[in-house]
Amino acid sequence: MRGYRCSKADRDRARRLVERWRTIPYPIFRRLAFYAMAESDLYSPQESLGYLLADEEWWLWSIYVYREKFRLLEAIWPAVSDKDSDRLTAAILKGPPRMMYRSEIPEERFDGLAEREIWLLLSKLQAWGRQLTDKGAEYLRNLNQLHPEWRLAAGDRSEFTIWMEGGVGEPPVEKEGELIDLPDEAVLQRLATEKTDRRDDLAKWRRIVIEQPGRASRLLSSKAAVGSWPNDLWQAALEGFASEKRALKSGPVHRSSFTWSEYSL
Repeated sequence: MRGYRCSKADRDRARRLVERWRTIPYPIFRRLAFYAMAESDLYSPQESLGYLLADEEWWLWSIYVYREKFRLLEAIWPAVSDKDSDRLTAAILKGPPRMMYRSEIPEERFDGLAEREIWLLLSKLQAWGRQLTDKGAEYLRNLNQLHPEWRLAAGDRSEFTIWMEGGVGEPPVEKEGELIDLPDEAVLQRLATEKTDRRDDLAKWRRIVIEQPGRASRLLSSKAAVGSWPNDLWQAALEGFASEKRALKSGPVHRSSFTWSEYSL
C-alpha cells in the first residue's frame, strides 16, 4: 500500500533524501530507495519502474534487493500503463543474466533456475490481481505445464531468498522421516537426483544427519569417494551436524530451517 503522504515541504526533503540514496552505489541504499518508492507517493509508478529496470534490468534479479523488489512491484503493478506493463514483461521474459550465477553451474541447471525465477515473477504479478500481458500469460501457461509441481508459497515466503521458521523442532515437512526408512543405496540415489527445487529432500537429509549422524557420515564418505560434492547437500549436512552438536551440549534447542539461494553475485 502506498500509504505515506507528505506536505510539499516534507515531500521535497524526502525526495532529496531518496535521490541521495540513489547516488550511493551500494545495494543497501537501493533497498531503501525501493522501500520509499513502494510505501509513499514520492515517485510515480513509471519513475519507480524505470529505477527498478535500471542497469540493464540487473536489480530485477539481484538477491540483494529481492524482498524490496517484490514489495515495489506489488505497489506499482496495478497502476503502470499498458506500455510499461509490456516493458516489464519483456524484461522478465529475457530472464536473469548468466553472469549473475556461478560459472560452474551447468547450462541445463542454469536454464532451470532461470525458468523458476521467471515463473515466480509472472506468478506474483498474476496473483496481485492485474491481468498479465498476452505474452506473459502465454509464457506462464507453458511454464505451468512444464512444471506442475511449482506453487507459490503461502503468504510472502516466495519473496525471500532465505526463510527462517522458529519453534521447537524442525518446521513440518511432508513425510520428513521418509529417507530414514530407505536403504543407503536408495538414499544416495535420491540425493543424486537433480531438481530445480529440492528443499524438502534437503530437510529430510538433515533429519538423517541429526538422528543418525554415524550413518550420515558414512553416506557422505560414499559421495566423496566418487568425487561428488554438491554444495547444497554438504551445506545441509553441516547445518545438521551443528544442530546435533548444540543439542548434545545444551539439550533441546530452538532450531531454524534455512533455504539457501542457488546462486551468488
